[in-house]
Amino acid sequence: MTQVRRPSAAKPRSCQCLCWFLLLGTLFWLVTEHDIPDHPSAVPAPFMAKSFDMLAMRNSNNNNNDVIDNAPVDPTKVLDEPHIYQYRRNCHGERPTLASIQACYPDATLHFGQQTHNNPPSSSSCDQYPQDQPLTWSFVQECLAGRHTSTNNKISQIHVIGERNSGTKWLQQELAQCFPKSVARSHRDFLRSKHFFQPPVRGMLSESLVIAIVRSPDEWLAAMREKPYHMPFHMNGYDSITNKVIPLDWDEFTKRQTWTMPLPHQEFPPKEGSCVQGFSFTEVSPCLFNDTSIVPRNKWRGHMPVYELQRDGSGIPFSHLLDLRAEKILNFVLEVPLLMALGGFLAVRYEDLVKHGTQGFLEQVAHLLDLQLPSSCKPQPPRPERLGRRTIPSKVRMWMEERLVLETEQLLGYR
Repeated sequence: MTQVRRPSAAKPRSCQCLCWFLLLGTLFWLVTEHDIPDHPSAVPAPFMAKSFDMLAMRNSNNNNNDVIDNAPVDPTKVLDEPHIYQYRRNCHGERPTLASIQACYPDATLHFGQQTHNNPPSSSSCDQYPQDQPLTWSFVQECLAGRHTSTNNKISQIHVIGERNSGTKWLQQELAQCFPKSVARSHRDFLRSKHFFQPPVRGMLSESLVIAIVRSPDEWLAAMREKPYHMPFHMNGYDSITNKVIPLDWDEFTKRQTWTMPLPHQEFPPKEGSCVQGFSFTEVSPCLFNDTSIVPRNKWRGHMPVYELQRDGSGIPFSHLLDLRAEKILNFVLEVPLLMALGGFLAVRYEDLVKHGTQGFLEQVAHLLDLQLPSSCKPQPPRPERLGRRTIPSKVRMWMEERLVLETEQLLGYR
C-alpha cells in the first residue's frame, strides 16, 4: 500500500537540517534516559534539571562511579535509582568462590573484614585465599565477619536479613532488648525487606551493620511448609478462627515444586516505577500485589505473594524452593559483605544460637558497636531441646537431598 504523506509548507533547506538535527538529538536523549515517564503530563517539575545532571554523569561514567563508591548512601533510597547504584550482574550459575562472585559482578571490588571479634585483622591471608576454591564457614567468620570500613564512622543501624523461617524475628527481638534505638536502631529491612534478595550496590554504608542468619535445610524446609510466608500457592488454606495457615500435605507441597504461582490474568511491565519490593518485571511474580490471596486482608503483610525469579534476567521461575535457597545463601552470606562497603557484617547459624544461647552473639555485636552489653540485656540461655522437633518423612528427605545444592550447604557447614 502506498503511504500517503500529508503535504506541508516548504521550508528553507538550512532550517530543515537544523530541525532534523534537534529532533534526532532529542530522540537520542529520550531513548537513553531511563527515568523518563511515558506521558508528558507525568513529568515532574525538577525532571529536566535531574535529567541533564544524569546525562552529564553518564558522560563521565568512570569518574562518577568513583564519586558514588566513596559517598554515603541511604539504604532506603538506592532502589529508586538502580541504574546508578546497583552493580551490573552478568552471570548464570554463580558458585561460592571468589572468582565466580567477581565474574558475576565485574565492576565491583571485593571487600574483606578489617577486624573480627576474636581475631586481629586478617585481610592479607584472606586476599591470598585461592580464587577458585569453594568458600567455607571458617572463611566467612575469619574474613567477612567484623568491621568492614576503615573509617571511624559509628555504626548506628542494624539490619537483619535471612530467609523466611530462619529466626530473623527472634534475632531482631534479642537485638532490640539489648541495644535501644538511642544506641543502634534494629531494622527488619535492609535494601529490601529482610527475606528477599538484596542487590549489591555502590556507595558507603558505613553506618550499617548487616547480620545474616541461616538455618539447616531440613528444619527450614519443614518450617516453610508449615508457615509459607509470601507463597500463597503453597498453602492449603487459612483458618480464620485460629488465625493460622493450613499447610499442604508433603506430597502436594513437593508436587508444586516450580517456584511460582498461577496468576488470574496476564501481567505486563508497569509503565512507571517498579514491581513489589523494588524488583524489576523479570525478577518477581506477581509484579504488583493482587488480592487473590486466600489470607484475610489484615494478614497480608506476611502473606502477600512474592515469588522471586531467577537472577539472570530471564523471568524464569526457580525450578524448586531449594534452588531459591542456594541463591539466597550466596546473596546473604557472600555477596552482601563482599560487594558492599558496610560498616560491619556478621553471619550466624540458627542452630548455634539455640544450642549455645545468644550471649556470645550479643557480645560480638556490642564489640562492633564499641560498647559493653548493658545490664538490662537478658540473653537467651542454651535450649538444645528445641532442635530437631520438626520431622520430615523419609521420602521427602530423599527428595530434598536430590535437589540440595551441595556447595552452598557446604559453605554453611551443613553438609
